[in-house]
Amino acid sequence: MKSKFIMTLVFIMLIFTISLISIPGLSNTGIDVVSAATTSNSAPEPVVTPKPVVTPEITSNPEINNYSKSPSNWAVNDVNDAKSIGLDLNNIEAFDKPLTRKEFVKVIMNFYSLVSDTSMPVSGVNPYSDTTNSQIIKTYELGIVKGIDNTRFNPDGLLTRQEASLILYRLFNNLSPGVNYSSNVLHEFSDSADISSWAYESIQFMYDHKILLGTSQNTIKPKEFITLEQSVALFMRTYKNPDFVKQVDINSSTTNSTDDDD
Repeated sequence: MKSKFIMTLVFIMLIFTISLISIPGLSNTGIDVVSAATTSNSAPEPVVTPKPVVTPEITSNPEINNYSKSPSNWAVNDVNDAKSIGLDLNNIEAFDKPLTRKEFVKVIMNFYSLVSDTSMPVSGVNPYSDTTNSQIIKTYELGIVKGIDNTRFNPDGLLTRQEASLILYRLFNNLSPGVNYSSNVLHEFSDSADISSWAYESIQFMYDHKILLGTSQNTIKPKEFITLEQSVALFMRTYKNPDFVKQVDINSSTTNSTDDDD
């Protein structure tokens, strides 16, 4: 009886051992079933590498120190001619920097005083709410320069080529009223669609009289900002144009407009 019991116990233990060996992954592992269950699904924590702190590179403003205090090669002769007739080009910040509306007024009043024997109007009522500059008010009274609307001049706004063309067209008309201002030929440019309706006549006239030249063979770039050296070239082409009436002997003119008020 006792021997049967022992044999039965040995048989049960043998069956249990065989069943353990047949379980996949447990043979020859050296770990128990509980350890395998708890460790097989665990993954190591990822190692997080901190990103380096990037300090933005400080670069100079492209609008600063990128302009030249000397005229471009193509403008040298015009600048020298302008100085020879008395145009004030001293204390120039840069020749190739776009001009503000206020800066252009200063140049045009200087030019006007050199070629006109008409006394300058005394500044009267100021129509603008954004400037008290006496030169700006004078050009308004002369009908040469107008504001961007009835009450604003926008003195620090940049001047476009079509705006400069219109202003010089009015100056031409003011000093040479007998000229036929109808353009003989209608010039078509590849960018004619960019010309504002209010500037179309002046651009045609100025181009026809070889004062405003194209930026290439077939482009006029009416909305491109104009620089000081470009404006000086326009003034000198106006001055040399045979239809432009100079009311005074330029060599004897000593009057310059130099107001700098705002």
